[in-house]
Amino acid sequence: MRFGMILIGAVLAASGAIAAPDKVEVTLVKTFMQDLQRRSVNDNIEYCGYIGYDPRGTIRATIAVAGGRASCWSEAPEKLRVVASYHTHAAWDPDYFGEVPSTQDMESDREQEMDGYVATPGGRLWFVDYRQMLTYQICSAGCLPADPNFQRGSDGEIKQMYTYKQLRKLLGGG
Repeated sequence: MRFGMILIGAVLAASGAIAAPDKVEVTLVKTFMQDLQRRSVNDNIEYCGYIGYDPRGTIRATIAVAGGRASCWSEAPEKLRVVASYHTHAAWDPDYFGEVPSTQDMESDREQEMDGYVATPGGRLWFVDYRQMLTYQICSAGCLPADPNFQRGSDGEIKQMYTYKQLRKLLGGG
């Protein structure tokens, strides 16, 4: 199933429906998020930062900044040509719908005019296309380290893709 999500994104990108993240970018994010996800779950806070290219053209992730239980803010470094944001969604909480990017996540990426990556307590990795205002799973539950307390299905069925409007409805925003 993990590769199926990437395939769905590639097919949609080829059709012009959404932006497809660069394969090198996705590999960096998945690798970088392994340890960051564990730390996020253990500390029960969000971590955030940026993905971009240094002056030599090498793709890099910035050092993660610690946020709060349900928020995180970081400044993009000037010496990096930033292409995406990234952040985690802390530990699993039965009272918080954390298995999808929030509408605020999408709005923040749109305001910054960059795509984004979001890791969830269940170990999902999402890509946010700020231009189309939609998000899709790069890989499903368990592809990144999951919170041992995570209860699969507790948030109901998680679709492979959501538009901003669908997320607003799902998360109770209209």
